[in-house]
Parts: sequence; structure tokens; C-alpha cells
Amino acid sequence: MSLLETLESSLRSSPPPLAEAGSVRLHTLVSVPRAVKSLYPLAHIHPHHLDSSRNSSPVSAHLEHIVVTASWSPRDAAAAAAAAASPQATLIYALEAFLYTLPEHGSAVLYISKLDTTGYAPASLPPSLRAGLAEKTLGPGVAYGNTLTAQLSSAFVQHFSTFKHWRRSDVATTQVRHLAVHILARSQRAYLFPGSPENGRKKVLSDGGLIRWWRDVMSDAIVASRKSPHRSGGQANGMEQQLGTDARAFYLVPGYNRLESHVLLPLPPAPSVPSASTSNPTAEATRPSKQQTLQEAGWVYGHPYSAEGASCSPSDLPPLPLHWQRSALARSSLGQDGPAEAQTDPAQPGYDPKKVRCISTLMPHFSDDPKTRFMDELQRDAHEHAGWKKVEKAAATAAEGLQEDAKDGREADGTEGTSQRANADGGGGEPASKRAKLDDGSPGPSSSSTSPPSQEPATATSLAAPIGSIGSITATTSTASSSTKMTPLPILRGQMRERRSLDDLSIDEFWIRMGFRQECCSGNAVGVLVCLFTQPHPSSSEAQPQVTTAAAGTTTTVVPPASLPLSLPHPTIQDLVFKRLMRDVCEWDKEANARELTKAWDEQVNKAVVRKGGLAAVVAASAATSQADDRGENGHANAAGGEEMVGRGIIWKDIELAAPSAAQVQEVEEEVKRKQAQQQADNGGRRGTGSADGGRPQTNVLSVKRKKKPAA
Repeated sequence: MSLLETLESSLRSSPPPLAEAGSVRLHTLVSVPRAVKSLYPLAHIHPHHLDSSRNSSPVSAHLEHIVVTASWSPRDAAAAAAAAASPQATLIYALEAFLYTLPEHGSAVLYISKLDTTGYAPASLPPSLRAGLAEKTLGPGVAYGNTLTAQLSSAFVQHFSTFKHWRRSDVATTQVRHLAVHILARSQRAYLFPGSPENGRKKVLSDGGLIRWWRDVMSDAIVASRKSPHRSGGQANGMEQQLGTDARAFYLVPGYNRLESHVLLPLPPAPSVPSASTSNPTAEATRPSKQQTLQEAGWVYGHPYSAEGASCSPSDLPPLPLHWQRSALARSSLGQDGPAEAQTDPAQPGYDPKKVRCISTLMPHFSDDPKTRFMDELQRDAHEHAGWKKVEKAAATAAEGLQEDAKDGREADGTEGTSQRANADGGGGEPASKRAKLDDGSPGPSSSSTSPPSQEPATATSLAAPIGSIGSITATTSTASSSTKMTPLPILRGQMRERRSLDDLSIDEFWIRMGFRQECCSGNAVGVLVCLFTQPHPSSSEAQPQVTTAAAGTTTTVVPPASLPLSLPHPTIQDLVFKRLMRDVCEWDKEANARELTKAWDEQVNKAVVRKGGLAAVVAASAATSQADDRGENGHANAAGGEEMVGRGIIWKDIELAAPSAAQVQEVEEEVKRKQAQQQADNGGRRGTGSADGGRPQTNVLSVKRKKKPAA
């Protein structure tokens, strides 16, 4: 099931309580997966051994840029009469997210970067009328869902938390059984639609209101994911077991402890269901209240990176993308007790830097994220306070560098190699006597200000950036298999220094310091939400990765994620979002301008799909099926003419949403008023009689008597 189908199914199964009928057009744009190594840039670096760092491969992830938009077209009589004069569709919703898939670990990371609305969405029905109107318009036993914005956001997360994105029958793709969803809730007037706050219909939530809203949205996704059926490969009494998804939810407001956060948003009720999924996924689903859903989600105030932060025992640490296969949850599915033995001593034989629970392997790096900016500053501080090497170590380091050059087959002059190695280690090519004076405390040039010459080809990497930045430390080469071996030694030593700096800081201390960052202490509260979804039992339909035994050890063959139909290049989606949504010239404060911008957005997306979306392959695939004629009617065959938008049912679709009539709303309002009047009359009679059969006697409230000022 595609993302578009998941969103459509959610809107049809639980319609939003709209006060007016209309059509919503959904666009789902996904980029072609591209390999990146910036998610955990220092996870493979050994803090002390240079050879281990050179021979280890970085954590490779495949990044997909996802953008979801929704536009609204009213269907009342006045709008239908004016439809021919001007375009009626108006963008009301946009969401931008980044999905990182880690094939070697069978996990994924979803980072929801931005979510914004324009304020032109249809009004919602009053909560007091929804129950009565749902029975009249939707039928018995069917209830309204959340608002349109919350419904789309929750369905978006559910598509990935139920692992539908990686279950495809047409092509072989990566098998993922663990997902970490990261959300940074920080209230701003506008994220994707500049000028939209000037629209009086747009409601900008406060800091606590936005965190509370995201917590409610994720609660729906958590409860739905736990109840989603999942077939395991294990059998009980000859039958496949029906298991749900283990979901764990954490939220944290840096700078606030648990009780202090109650001022911003109420603490969630104690969970009635443990975090591990014990509910029956085959039970008939009913629409619980918001408080019941929040209670069932089981939120924990803290972070999932340590036992103290997760409020759990060290043997029951939450599963994380690089560590979930060694967690107690995953090992219990294999019949093993407790988590795998943790590695803490770098001098221990068989030490694997990727298996150590530290900041470098626990905290992913995202673009435009306060946590990532803080980690970058910590890494830069590692170079600023590194100091100069001792004199007696300079000669040994230079000799080691010459041996490594000869081992790699590079021809280097002895004098030049010595100068370069000494410069890389902080000597800066200075004489030994001068370096000795610098060691004694004499002022000298900073190590970060010198740029050591590269010993690798110019195509391997660039050393123009500061050595403390991620862009300079993460070297990229033309050949992915030899990226680690091609990393220049000065950069590799800088990475080791950064890894040691991050290892010296505990994860709990990191979050304490986050509370003093400018983003968290400048008067705005920031909410950090992390939700973990795990399926410890492999599905019976999943193709297990092929494992081959080599001379050096065991090698696992993994399948990278496959591209979706009509997926676009990553720069194309970036240009569409920036030029058609976020530029200052895009004025979303006036409805007429918003309609013109919506029309331009649809046209530019259609043009990009025709040019760079691989439309020919989709048309050829659809022509080979029995639905070839239907695909042509939906616009695939008319791509050359440009009269219709291509990709209907694949990347976009119009969905009709109904609303109650004015007569039905008036009828339900009268019923609600009649019930309220009857209830007030019953309560008044009980207070008058003061009966004890369930009635409440009248209570007199005493007020404080203020002291009068003495007369002058």
C-alpha cells in the first residue's frame, strides 16, 4: 500500500468533522533514495586506534525526501457557480519529512522536519454536535475522526510505523523491522507558508499547545500501530501467531523536569497498557476518547537513550536504530534472555565502536536541528582545546605516518612526510624547540586555523571547510567501497578527537545542557518527541537476507530500498518547496493569491514529474496490465499534451468529503439544547431537595474577608 492509499483510507474510514462539503487533493512527493553517511558520522570511528578507524566502514543510510500537500475545493452552490471564473483549489496543509533507511541494520529513522497550514481549511463541527451528526450522516457505529490536519498527520506516521513503506510485492526492497520517529515541536508563526499568519483564520498554537497537539497525534499513531496485525514466522499449535507492534513513546521539554512541564501541558495519565504490545490486534476497533488514547499510548517523560532517561532498568533499554537487534526485546524473540553484553572499554579485544551506547551511536544528525547544532559545537570544541602534542611524540608520529604512506603504496619524500605528519598532529611544521615552548604555555597559532595539505587526490574530499564541521569530517569519495580508506589521515585523526570528546560526555549530561541552549531557554519551550516502533518477530512473508561466509568472517548481503513510481530527484523536490511555497514572494495571506499559488504549485509538480519522474517506465508498466485503459484516462497517456495532470492514483488524488446539511445541524443543535435543559432541571431539583439518592446538596462557599485600612 502506497502513502497516498494510506492517507485516502484514513480519510474514508474516519472522516474529519467538516462543516462544509468539498474535495481535498492530496499530493505525495517522494525523492529517489540516495546514499548518505551523515546520519551517524562518527559511529564507526574508534576513539584510540587509527587502524581500526581506517578499516571500519561508516554507517550508510538511504535518504528519501518526502513532501505531502493538501488543497481544498469547496462544493457549495456559490463556489460551483464561480468555478469557471477562477481556480477554487487552495493549499491548506504541507508536511516535509526525511526518511533514512539503514539496510545493514534493518532499521529506519523518520524525521518530521516541518508542518504548516495556511488557515484556509474548512471549519470543523463543534465537539458537542459530532456524536449526533455522525449517527445521522455516517450511519450507526461510525464516528468522526480528528480534524483534517491531525488526521492527515497521524495517517502519515501510521504508514511508516506499520512498515507498509517497505512491504512491496513488485520489487525486492529492504526489510525494516524497527523505526524511530523524531519530532521537534517548536511553535513558529510560519514554517512553509510565509505570510499565512496574517490570515485571521489561521490559528497559531502556543509552545505548550503545539507539544500537546503533537502528543495527541502521535498517540493515535501509536495505538493504531499496536493493533495493526503482523504475522510472525513462529508457529504455535501449527498456526501463525498474530502479533502487534511494540511501540514506546517518549517526550521531553529541555530545561523542565517532569513536574515543571505540567505548567506547559498536562502530564499524561498512567498507562493502563504496558509499552509492549499486549492488546489483541484482531479485536474490533472502537473510537476511544482523546484521554483514553493518551493513556493507552503510555507516554514517558524523558528520552530513550539511557536507563535514567527512559525510567527503566538497564536490562530493558528501549530499542534504537543501531542497537535494536541487541536489545532484550529482539533477543527474547530468539529465545535469549536479557540484552547483549555492552561494550565500554576501547582496549577490550573485539571492541566495535558501532555497538557502544554513546552520543555518536545514539543521537542521529538531522539538518536544521538544535540537537545536531549542539553536537557540532561539541565537536568543534574538541579541536579548540586539543592543545599541542609533546615533542617526544612528534618523531614517533612522523615515522608512523611514513610507514602508513608506504603501506598504502604512496611515494612520499621523507622531509615532506615528516612535515605533513607533524602538521597534522598539531606541530604545524615548527622546529622541535619551538614546539617545546608552545607546550610550556607560550602563545601560538590555533590548531583549527591551520589547514594541513591533503595527501589524497583532489576528487576525494575538500579540506577548505573548518576541521570541526561535519562537512569536512565526513569525507565523500567517488567509490563508496573505498570511502574510509580514502579519508586523509588529518581528517581521520580529527574524527577520532571528536569521537573521544563526545564519548567523554554522558547522554544524560547532554540533555541537561540542552536546557541551557538558546533554542530552549530564550523564552520558548521546545518539545522533543521520540517514538520507537519495533516488530521483533520477522514476518513469514519477509525474505531473509542472504548470508555468505567469507574467509575474513561473515558477510551479510542486503538489498537497498527501491525507488517508488514517479519519484523525483532530491534537488527537484527541494527547488519545488523553496520556490513555490517558502519564498517571500509567495504571499499566502490573501485567499486570491493563495489560489493562484496553488495552481502554480500543481502545474510545476506536474511539469517536474513529466520531465524527471520516470513517466515512460510507469506508462510501460501500466500498459502491460489489465488497467492500461484506466491509466490512460487518468492522465498517463495525455502527458505529451499537458492537458491533464499525470500520476493520478500514484502521487495525487482528489477525495470527496461529505458534510451534514444545515437542516441536520439545526436538528442536532435543538436536541443538544433540550438535553442540556433537562439535565439542568434535574440537577436543580436534586439540589433543592438535598436528597441523598445520587443528588448533590447545595454547598456554600466562604470567601476571604479582606482587612480594612485604618482610618486616617
